[in-house]
Order: sequence, then C-alpha cells, then structure tokens
Amino acid sequence: MPGGLAVHAGQAVPGLSARRNDGRVWIDWDFARSVVPPFGYMALSDWYFEMLRDAARHDLYERALQVEISKVKEKSGGGCTVLDVGSGDGILSMMAIRSGATAAIGVEYVAQIARASEEVISANRTSNALGHSPLNIWCTDVRGVSELPEQQRFDVLVSELMDASGLGENLILLTEGSKRRLCKQHAPVIPCRLRLKAVLCEVRLPDIDGINIDAFWPFWPNDRAFDGSLWLAVDLDKHEGNFKVLTEPVSLFEVELGKADVDAIPVRGQYGFHGKAPGICNMVVWWFEAQLSQTDPGVVLTNAPTQLDGRHSATCWGQAAAELIGTAKVQPGEVTSVTMDMVFGDYQLRFRTAENAGGQGRECRDEPPPGAPPYSARFKDMLKEWRSRQKELGRLGRDVGRTAIRDADVEAVAALQRAALALALHPQGFGVEPASAAKILSGWYAVGGEGRT
Repeated sequence: MPGGLAVHAGQAVPGLSARRNDGRVWIDWDFARSVVPPFGYMALSDWYFEMLRDAARHDLYERALQVEISKVKEKSGGGCTVLDVGSGDGILSMMAIRSGATAAIGVEYVAQIARASEEVISANRTSNALGHSPLNIWCTDVRGVSELPEQQRFDVLVSELMDASGLGENLILLTEGSKRRLCKQHAPVIPCRLRLKAVLCEVRLPDIDGINIDAFWPFWPNDRAFDGSLWLAVDLDKHEGNFKVLTEPVSLFEVELGKADVDAIPVRGQYGFHGKAPGICNMVVWWFEAQLSQTDPGVVLTNAPTQLDGRHSATCWGQAAAELIGTAKVQPGEVTSVTMDMVFGDYQLRFRTAENAGGQGRECRDEPPPGAPPYSARFKDMLKEWRSRQKELGRLGRDVGRTAIRDADVEAVAALQRAALALALHPQGFGVEPASAAKILSGWYAVGGEGRT
C-alpha cells in the first residue's frame, strides 16, 4: 500500500479491492487515500493541458465514435458498450455516451486523474450534457482486469495513448491485450491503424540578427543536452530550430491496432529516402498517422508537420526527432539509405547510416552542426568534462531512483519529495536556479515524472 494508510481500531479499511485472472491476483489500492503522496502523482505537466485544448484531436475522435457506435447499433439492433483504455480526463468516455453508446467504462491507472474525471463526469451529468447512461471509471491497470465472458464484453474499444513518436505509451500492446480479453471478436478499435512516416533533415541553430550561435548546438534542445532518451520532441511548425527537410517522406511501418502485438514492429529495417534538397543529414524526424475509423478511412489524426502535409490540422504533439548515427550527404534525385532499429524493451527508434548499420558510429552530439566551423580544442575539452559530470550525476540519479521507486521505498520517496518542495520554495537559499528547482519538483510530483529528474 504505497503511501500508507492510517488505521484505527474498529474501522473498516477503505480503498482496497482485488481482481484476478487465470495467472495472477491483483490487489488494487486507491492511491488518493495515501497518508504520504506516493510515486510523484500529484500534479499535471504542461503538455497535459495542451492536449486537453487540442480541438482537432477531440473533433476527430468524436467523429470516429459516432461512425462506429452507429454501425454497431445498426448491425445488432440493440445497444453499444464502449471501453476507453487510458481514459484520463474521461472526455472520450463522455463523447462515447454523447455519440449514442448505451454504457461506457473508462480505465485509468493514475488515481488522482481517475478521481478528477469522476468529478468531471458528475458535473456534466448535473448540466444534463450526458443524460443518465451508465458511465463509470475503473481506477486500475487494464492489464489486471480479468478476462470477461462473451456476454459482458465491450462492443467498441477506444484509446488515445500516443506520444510524439507514436509508440511511447504502449498503444500497440494495450490495444491488443484489451481487444483480445475484454472486447467482442469484431469490436472496432479506435484508432484502427497506426502508421509512422519520416524525413531526413539538416538541423542547426538559426542565426540571430546575423550572429552565429552554433557553439550552443550541444546544449539544444534541453532534452537532447541532458537526457539519455533516443528521441526528442520537436515541432517543425513552430520553427524552434532551423530544420531543413532534405527528402520526401518515407513510410517506416504500419500496424493494425487491436490485432498487432509489439512483435509487429520491425526490429530492423533499411529505407531509401529520395532527396529533394541538398544538405548533410544529421537528424531523422518522424510522425504518426492514426486512422481512427475502419468504417470511414478519412478520419485520420496525425502530428505531421503542416509544411509537409497540409491536409490535416496541427495537433498538440509536434514530432519526434532522433540524431542520425553517422552523417549522410543528400542530393536531389538521389536515394540515401538509412537503417532503423527498434530498441528492445523501450519501443524507441534509432537511425544509422548504411556505413554504421552494424556498429556504434560516431558520437555527433558535441560536434558542430553541418556547415558550421569546427569548435576550438579548448571548447571541446570543456564539453568533454561537462559530459563526464553529466554521466556521473545521471548515475547518482539512477541510484536514487532505483532505491526510491524500483524498491518501492515509500519513506525514501517521501524524503525526496520533501527535499524537492524545499528546493522549490527557497531555490536561492540552496544556490539553485528557480527553473532547475521547478524541474526537480515536477520530476517528483508530476504525472509521468516518477522521480526521473
């Protein structure tokens, strides 16, 4: 029971429930009742509210729900039940009811979000926006829900578990398991297909009033400078960097959601990119296309940059970008070969030139961008020392995270959360910049942080 619970003599202990399937027993604990806030689920990151304001996302999902629910009801001559996996704020579950579903269940793992979504649903019932159709939230991991008998299975499965890369929230794995164990055999899945597309880019920092600032390239963007992740979030439509698109888009792979497992993602693939502009490729940018409706293939949600695909509205995600291991010279009309690897267990993509397909390649993070003058020896030495310190701090951070999170040491989590609060309240007293203190705080309190900072 992470976070602990105060128990008094003669009191019935609330917040515990049990589920089982053929191979496992799950004890569910309502984290909202914890004495000590466990595992950092206490605040929402900025991206969550940006997602809630994404009108294009909402409109497309509601169109898909209307089409698929109507088709199910017409075919069966009866009702239609909807399962919403990763229901979050509950908006897709409410859209399902508004689109004609006779009942809906949302499954949300994070207790505070699940409880907040129940309040949202209650408020909308009061305003008569939802009527009286059954709509409930299960606060649990959907993988722990027992397999349902046929007569209790759901008619439609809906889920919005995409990040900028399309893969980071286990959409493929969770839709396959939920469809197989909890839904009817021919239940439509929203989205029904997921495609990834990519282009090769030459990326550097823009000149500012004619001033070259390429020396800051190793420190941009922040995730690339400090994080060990294989990809970073960018947005070509916001012009946050000087992204020069060198090739036509290439389709990386496509999967049918609800049927495909993660094994459907190619472990390795080689792709030929057709050049359309001259340059030196140092990054690969990719995005997803999610076909939401099997009945109406035109209902497509994508985070493609509008400069490359003007058919769709911009969304909250932006795109994913990964540094190319090795360098590739691109010329118009010529084909540039790049190898993609899917890193086992992380569902992250890594890209190499054909010459580096079998090896580690050259670390380009601390090299100047294409076309920039070489760095001085003194600057390179400084970067080398700085990287060494970053690795040591990263090692210490992983040790802390392993103790507090992986070993489920609630007292350690609470101590670290108190330290993060103290830093955020008095950053100058600890010699810490307010922005750094805020990042530490979000790392231990934000949804998705979980002590990663």
